[in-house]
Amino acid sequence: MCVEANLGAEAQHYGNYLRARRVPNLIIMKEDKEMDGWRTTNMSKKAGYLRCNEILNERRLKFYEHMHTVGGAAVEGQTLRERITHQLRAFVRIIEPQKKVWLQSKEIYTGKLSGDDDLAMVVQMALIIYETYKMNRDIKYEIASGPRLVHAAARQLM
Repeated sequence: MCVEANLGAEAQHYGNYLRARRVPNLIIMKEDKEMDGWRTTNMSKKAGYLRCNEILNERRLKFYEHMHTVGGAAVEGQTLRERITHQLRAFVRIIEPQKKVWLQSKEIYTGKLSGDDDLAMVVQMALIIYETYKMNRDIKYEIASGPRLVHAAARQLM
């Protein structure tokens, strides 16, 4: 499991909830040793954006025919695919010029301009985490007693 670690500490809450229920074979991705989840920074968003665009341009992103959401208002199949596709297309790179000519322009990666970017972030995180794991199978992941906790170095792809 890898959840975005943000200011609301959702990743920590999800991790604690699942650990308390003793979910079997639980692996929680950790970006650092203290917190569950993966921090989304501008650097990680850039890596996800670039990798996702590469896969989209090569038409290698495939959707599972029977995918669906869980909890809340369930969304299935084609509707979920349309939402994901819309958010991926709405995820953009913005160049913000600086007021002083000697300063470097600011580069921002976001999907928030058209509303939510949660689904786009999930796809981008999944791509980076999959490739990080695939490229680094020899890394000694942190194994804790009870549920296994994984310290993944997703930053290597950036």
